[in-house]
Amino acid sequence: MREGESNTPRSSPEAAERSPAAAIDIGTGSVLCLVGQHGKGGELEVLSDRCVTTRLGEGLARRGQLDVGAMERTAAALEELLAEARLAGAQRLRAVGTAVLRRAADAERFLELCRERLALEVEVLSEEEEARLAFAAAAGERGRVVVVDAGGGSTEVVR
Repeated sequence: MREGESNTPRSSPEAAERSPAAAIDIGTGSVLCLVGQHGKGGELEVLSDRCVTTRLGEGLARRGQLDVGAMERTAAALEELLAEARLAGAQRLRAVGTAVLRRAADAERFLELCRERLALEVEVLSEEEEARLAFAAAAGERGRVVVVDAGGGSTEVVR
């Protein structure tokens, strides 16, 4: 072994691609968490798939701001889901927020809560990116389809 080299095996890009990953979707009414990995044939193997009703958008239409109790409920659910994702072996994670965080005047308060309490960076998706991801997830390689993503705070229709 040469100076500066390590005897620790390095992960190949292919192995990293097959390692478990988690996707968290923070919506107006619920938080979704999917943990999966690519099988040897490229298919998705689902390791965990959870939905927790948190009602983060409760009262948003009236006040234009997030309710403190709703933020606390959602943070508690995220903490639980993050622990489950780690237990399932997730080595990569992407957390996204949708309409509720686009609309709330104080969304930054919730994003800061996630960063400080959970060490979680949440990306707020644009309507276009939310629609693109919903379409890609639902359509896969099926050819010509129309996807309707009816969420708690928005609905996207994509062809």
